[in-house]
Parts: sequence; structure tokens; C-alpha cells
Amino acid sequence: MKKIHLITRILFVAAFLMLGLAFLPFTYSRNRSAKIIFCLADVSRSISTDNLNREEEIINRFRRQSQTTDAIFKIISFAETPSHPQRTFSPVRPKNADFTAPETALLAAAKLIPSDTAAEMLLLSDGAENKGDLCHSARQLRIPISVVPLSRSSESEISINQLNIPPSVCQQEPFRVDVTLHSNVHTDARLTLFENGKPIDSTNLNLNPGKTSYSFLCRSETIGKSLLTVVAESKNDSNEENNILSAITEIRLPLRILFLTLDPSELTPFVERLKRYGRTVSIIHPDVFPKDPDSLKNVDIVFLSDIPATTLSKPQFRTLDDFVRNRGGALFLSGGIRSFASGEYPGSDLESILPVRSDYTPDRNEGGTAICFLIDRSGSMKGEKLSFAKSAVTEAMTLLSGKDRVGIIAFDQNPEVVVPLQRALITPTMRDAVDTVTSGGGTNIIPAIQEAEKLLGGVRLERKHIILLSDGISSSFNPKELIDDLRGEKITLSIVLSQESPQEYPLRLLAEGTGGIFYRSNDPALIPRLFINETERIHRSSIEETECVPNPVGENENFLTLFSILPTLKGYVRTEAKSDSEILLTMPDNRPLLAHWRLGLGSVTVWTSDITPRWSADWLSDEKTPVFWSILFRHAVKPLTSSAAPIIGRSQETELPLNGTDFLKRIADITGGEFNPIPEEFFKNRPKFSVRICTRRFFLFGAFFLFLTGSLAARFFRNCRTAAVSQLSDS
Repeated sequence: MKKIHLITRILFVAAFLMLGLAFLPFTYSRNRSAKIIFCLADVSRSISTDNLNREEEIINRFRRQSQTTDAIFKIISFAETPSHPQRTFSPVRPKNADFTAPETALLAAAKLIPSDTAAEMLLLSDGAENKGDLCHSARQLRIPISVVPLSRSSESEISINQLNIPPSVCQQEPFRVDVTLHSNVHTDARLTLFENGKPIDSTNLNLNPGKTSYSFLCRSETIGKSLLTVVAESKNDSNEENNILSAITEIRLPLRILFLTLDPSELTPFVERLKRYGRTVSIIHPDVFPKDPDSLKNVDIVFLSDIPATTLSKPQFRTLDDFVRNRGGALFLSGGIRSFASGEYPGSDLESILPVRSDYTPDRNEGGTAICFLIDRSGSMKGEKLSFAKSAVTEAMTLLSGKDRVGIIAFDQNPEVVVPLQRALITPTMRDAVDTVTSGGGTNIIPAIQEAEKLLGGVRLERKHIILLSDGISSSFNPKELIDDLRGEKITLSIVLSQESPQEYPLRLLAEGTGGIFYRSNDPALIPRLFINETERIHRSSIEETECVPNPVGENENFLTLFSILPTLKGYVRTEAKSDSEILLTMPDNRPLLAHWRLGLGSVTVWTSDITPRWSADWLSDEKTPVFWSILFRHAVKPLTSSAAPIIGRSQETELPLNGTDFLKRIADITGGEFNPIPEEFFKNRPKFSVRICTRRFFLFGAFFLFLTGSLAARFFRNCRTAAVSQLSDS
């Protein structure tokens, strides 16, 4: 009896244990052949009537072949939404047939598969998925999908797949609206851009099969949120519902820009273009830049244009630093002949906040400099003027080295070569030759310049330069021919005018046209200083005045696609990028042209060329320049909370990387299915798939069996005990 009682207890304990295990997610894997095959049939609008009939024939072949096996064959048709499982296929297109969403059919079939049953999918489609993500779901479910491809519909179809606009722009600021269209045929289409329901621009496009991109350049006059809508129209379009896409951008008040420059007239072309596009521009001399940080509370951008670092005092720099770091302002700095190494930037407070260094490492192959000094010895230069001129030439030559070349020409009506072109080593003979120059007759600069051109023409050095000193000329001349000749020989010319002259304007054109500088001083005592400055400027290799085309770095910004070919620059200042800076454009020697970095709450952007016609004439004249600078300003000014313009209607990412046959092959490949299977072969030697089988049923059944056995054993124990007691009583 005791043994039976012990067995009963063991059975009940085991039953309770198995009941507890039944509620735990225990599973195990087992390889089984597919017992259920779901056929997913595409009936969307992209499937032609002929393909619907072909689908019916293919499905019937598969269904008949499945009857020879023990597999269950079910059919689910789909367009935007799936149908209920069917035994037979009906080639009828549903009402919501504008979208192809095979993912919905896959998910619907997956819900009908028992957890311990192996299943396989058979997909019939043209691969024109335009809703959902079948690849993602197929990877997650890990159900084999075999694919029967259908030919694409002959109906022409175009759609707008992407719309990219800035999240915020300023009023009247030019910006781009980038549109991506997709077409399956060659067709013409009209693309129209609307702002808040009103058409603002349109264009006619010739679409080729595949992707076509187009960019609108536009400006907005509104303030606040603006709804931009793009509509595509074509006579050969079977579905117009996907021909419209909208996005919202924020239109802000115009940017307020404060320029610091030593010569406001140099900035006129650049500033006028900025004002034309609605920006508020102020120009001041560095001396009047405020020392109180609160004075810049109504400024968005401070722009330093070709100014030496020494022009800003300590209090002024602290104001500028506070404007960037603590108030989130944007600082722009452009180069020129007075900036960076020429402007005493190395080691200065100003350079400490820039993304570039001015004390760059010179290139090993940098060559020397050939300079020809032209001294006016006409009668009007007699006395003090000529004395200062000779002193200026002698002092300037001390700045040159042995790898440089120097020549000296004195001129009146006719030029005289005082010192032939030779190594720049000052000798007593050279000093004596300069000292013997005396005043003579009239003034004629053209033969003198032509003689200097002969001296420098055959020299093979990086820089060839002429420095001309005169007190003015009385005869008129046309500088264009001289400019063309000097440019052809890559010779630059700078002119120092010692007094006012009626021919000052053509002399200025002559100097600036060759890439040189025009100086005028009414004080003869300043002539040596001007000569020294000009010789230093040419001899310093930090300034590169050759025509070259910048290079974009990577794909940092969309503005790099504005220009099919970037405009040329005629000069820039050599610098080196700091380690944390972002370089957007470089020059041919890989030195930075456009560099940017974040500093505190604000940002600093450096343009190592200038913003004047001297070096950047082609950039200023290009019609895309305002858009280029608008993107730079948006990139630099502190961003709004939203990082992208919200899309209304459809997602930006509506186009899959693959479509058609390539897309269908990809589905079969990632799931382990077959591509274009034959029905007769599909059901032969079906491969076994790993199926995860849940153990809950086993444990529930085992617990029930143990409870039943224990109950019967307990009843048997009680009956035996009752019988024993009765027997004892009878005894």
C-alpha cells in the first residue's frame, strides 16, 4: 500500500512540473518538407491583361502538380492589399490596384502558417514594388520564396519619387528644389512647382526609362511655413496619383551680414549681388567694429574680407569670439593680398579660431621670383622723387635671395637697361649702376614695359613681375593690348604712382588687368615702403596668382553639384588645414580653398581666395554664385530644430535600389528560393526546411496523462484500503 501511495505522489508532482513547463517558450528545430505552399499572385495595375491570363495558366499548372504530393496549395492575390486564401486563381483586378505591395501578401500568408509546419512561398510578379519593403520582411521571416517573373506592363508610367528642399531658407534667398522622377518609357512631361497653391516655375522634360533628376532655382517672398508642391503631367501616363509630392519649408527673415573691409569699393560687385537677393548688408572699417558683444545681437554673419589680423584690437577680438562661441553667430573670412601670412595671422588671436593655419609648409618644388624694376627718370622726377625711387629699388632688392632674378630699367622717352636680368645678389657694380641714373626728358611707359617683357619672357621661374614707378604720364594709351601681351607671358605688373595724374584710371586698369596692384601716394617719402611691401608680396610664396580650377572634396555638400565645371580663380592664399576642420573645396596643390568648422555654438568658414574681381571675377559673374553662397550661409548659420523638410504625401525613400527582374532575383537569392522554377521540377525532391516546433502541446498532454494516471492510482489505493478495512471488520 505504501508503494502505491508513493507512486501516486510522484505522478502528481510530475504532472504539476510538466504543467509549469508547458507555459515556458521551449522549442526545438526539426527538418521537414514544406507542407503548405502559398502562391502570391500580383494583380496590380502594372500587370497587363495578358500577364493576368498567363498567371492563371502558371498557377493552374502548379496547383495540379501539388495534388501529386501531400503539400497544401493556397493562393493569395495582392495589389495594395492581399486577398483571402483561395483554392483557385481569379484573374480579376481589384479596385485598389494602383500600388504593388507584395510585402502585405507575404505577411498575410505568414500569419496562417502553424509554428511547427514547414511552408514555402511562390511569388508571381513583375517586380514593380512601389509600396512596402518585401526584402526587409523576407529577411525577417526566413521563409523560402521562389519567384516566377512576369514581363513589365507596356503601359507608360511616370512618378515623382523624391523631393528635396532645405528645411529653412531666408526670404528672397535663392535655393534649390531637387526633384527625382521615374519613368518606364521615353516620354515628354511638364514639371510644375507650386508654392502655397500658386505656380512659380515650370519646365518641359524629355524622360528616358529609369531615373531623371531636375532642380528648380527659386526664391520665396513669404514669411513662415511654406508648402512647396511639384506636379508632373504627361499624356502617356497610366496613373496620375503618384505624380505629385509636397514638402514644407520654413521661410525666415533675411540674413543680416556685417562686412569688415579696408576698401569698400572692392566689395561692390559681391555685396550688390547679396543685396539683390534680399540680404541686409552693412559695410564698416575694422576700426569701428564694436567692442561690446551686445552690439552684434542683430547680426547673423560677420564677414572679414582681406584684412590683416593687426586691424582688430584685443577688445574687438573678444567681441568677435563671443559672437561665435557664445551667441551662435557665423564668422566668414576671405583671403587676399593683406590676409593670412601677409596679414600677420600666424600666432595671432584671429588665427586661433580659424580652421586653417597660415604658417604652412612650403612646397619643395617652389621656384624663385624674377622682378624687373622700372624707374621713371623723366624731368618731373628730378630731385627728391628720383632719390627716393633709387633708394626704394636698392632696399627692395635686399629682400630677394640667390635663387631669384632681378633687372632694372630706367626710362623717359626711351628705356635704358641699367642692370640686366641676373641673380639677385647686390654687388657694388649694381649699386653704382642704380646711383648713376639721372633725370632726363619726357615720359613714355609703353617701350619701357615692352623692354621689361623681353627681359622676363625667356625666364623659367614661377613668378615674373614688374614694379613700375612714375609720377604720371601726359599721353593717353590703350591698356588692353599691353594686358594681353603680359598675360601671354604670365607676367604681372604693379604700378606705384607718386602723385595724382589724369591717366590714373588706365594705369589702374593696366595693373589690375595683369593681376598686379595699383598704388598711389602723394608723399615721396613713402615710395621705399611701397616698393618693399610690393616686393615682399611677390616674393612671399603664400600668395599664388595663377589661373586654376578648384576641386570638390568628396560629397560634403549638395552645392558642389551646382556647377558642371567649377569657375576658375586667378589667385588664392596658401594655407594648411587644421586637424578638426572640414574641407569642402581644394586648389590643384591640395591646399584648402573652402574650410569650415564648428566653434562653440557658432561656426567659422574660410575662403582662401578673395571676393573681389581681382581673383574671383569668374565666380562673381556666374549666375549660380548667389545660390552657392546661400548654401554656404545656411550651412554656417546655426540650424533650426528640424533637420529636414517634412514631406507631405509620400516618403522621400519611395524608390527601391532594384526593380523588375533584378529585384525578383534578389528576393529569391536572400530567401533561398528558386528563380523561375518549372512546376514539374518544383515538387520533386522537395528540400527539407528547418522548422521550430513548440513543445507546449507535449507538456500539456503529458501533464493531463499524469494527472489521470495519478487519479486512477489514488482511487485504486482508496478502494484497496476500504476493502482491507472491511475485511478486518468482518474478522
